[in-house]
Amino acid sequence: MTHLLQVADAAGISRGGKSKWAAAYMIMLLFVFSTAFSFAVGIDQRNYLLIAIMGVSCLLFFFTFTQFNSREIYVYGFYLSLVLCLIKYPETTRLSTLGYTLMFLITFIVYLRMLHRRALPFRSYLKILKFILYAYFWVLLIQQFCVLAKLPIVNFILGDSSELKLNALSPEPSHSARIITILFYSFICMRERELRRAYLPFKDGLTDLGAWFCFLYTMLTMGSATSYFLLALLTIRFVSIPTLFWGVGAALLAVIVYPFLDLDIIPLNRALTFGKALLSRAPYQLVLVDHSASIRVLPIYYYLEQVRLFSIDFWFGAGFDYNNKLFPVLIPGIKVANSVGGIFPVLFLNHGMVAGLLLLVIAYLNCLPRLWNFSTLLGTVLIFACGINTQLTWLVLILLATNRFFEQSMAEYSRR
Repeated sequence: MTHLLQVADAAGISRGGKSKWAAAYMIMLLFVFSTAFSFAVGIDQRNYLLIAIMGVSCLLFFFTFTQFNSREIYVYGFYLSLVLCLIKYPETTRLSTLGYTLMFLITFIVYLRMLHRRALPFRSYLKILKFILYAYFWVLLIQQFCVLAKLPIVNFILGDSSELKLNALSPEPSHSARIITILFYSFICMRERELRRAYLPFKDGLTDLGAWFCFLYTMLTMGSATSYFLLALLTIRFVSIPTLFWGVGAALLAVIVYPFLDLDIIPLNRALTFGKALLSRAPYQLVLVDHSASIRVLPIYYYLEQVRLFSIDFWFGAGFDYNNKLFPVLIPGIKVANSVGGIFPVLFLNHGMVAGLLLLVIAYLNCLPRLWNFSTLLGTVLIFACGINTQLTWLVLILLATNRFFEQSMAEYSRR
C-alpha cells in the first residue's frame, strides 16, 4: 500500500507555494463545474459562480502562457471555426455567445496546463470526487425531506416536487444524473489506478461502501428516467462479454414481464414507452409519447435526413441559431427561443463539420486514452444532448482529461 501511495503522489504532487494555490484553484474549479446553487443561478439559468471562476481562468491564461502545449493549437482552430460564422453570417452572430464559448475554452486550456504541471495531487482528486458524490446525496436527501414535510425545498432550481423529481446540486434532475455518473465513473477509474488492477464491485465496493450507497441512492430516487438509462450503461463497465449477454437477456425479459406487473415506477414507465415509440421509426409518435425526450432525439433524425456532403453549409455551418429556425418548424411544441439538439447535431448544423471534427480531435488528444473505449462511449452519451456553452459539457471533458492524465502518469511511473 505504501508503494501505491508513492505512485499516486508521483503522478500528481504539489511542490512549493505556487503549486499549492494551483491545486486549490483546480479543486475549486472541479467543485464549481460539478454543482449549481440556487442563489447563484439567474433567471436565464446561468451559473454566476461558474462565470466568476472562468473569469479567474482568463486572468491565469496569460500568467501560464509559458506552459503552452502544441495541442492547444486545435483549441484555437476550433474557436476560429466558430468565429468564421461572424464573417459568413454576421446578421445571426452574437458576440456574447462567442465570448462565453471563449471563457470555457480558456478555462479548459488553463486547467490542462496546471494538470500537466502536476499541480493536482492524485489523492486530492480522489477526495474531491468522493466529496461531491456525498454532497449530492445529502442535498437530495434534505430536498426529499422538505417535500415530505411540506417545507420550502432547499436549493430547488428545476424539477417536479410532486413526483419527487429533484435537482439536488445541479440545475435539473437529468443533469444531476449525468454529473454524478461521470463523477462516480472517474472515482472508479482512479481507484483502479490506486489498486493497480480492475475494480471488483462486490469486493472493492465494501471498501467504498459509502460512495456506492450515495451514488445508487441518488440515481434511484432522484426521479429522472435518465438515471435509469445511465445506470444500465454503467454496468457495461464492470461485466465481461458473457455476463453482458446474459444481462441483456435478463433486461429484455424484464421489459416483457414488467407490463404485467402491478407497478407504477414513473421514470421506468417513461423510458419503456419512449423506447417502443423509438423502434416504430415514426417521429410524430415520439412527440406524442414523451415530448421532453423527443426533442433530444428528433434533431439528430432531421439533421441526418438533410446532410449534403457537397454543401458549403455542411462543412462551415448555416449560422448561429439556425437550429432555432429549423427545429421549431419540424418538431411541434418548441418555442423559437429554445435551443435544442445539443452538441450533436447543433454544433455540426450551425458551425459545420469542420468545427465538429476539431472538437472531436480536442477530445481525443486530451481526454481519451484510446479512440474506442468506455470513456468514449460514456462521454458521448453524456454530452451529445448538451450545448457547447454548458457546464456539463466541459465538466465531462475536464474529468476525462484528468482521468487520462493520472492513468498515463501512473503507468509511466510503474514502468520505471
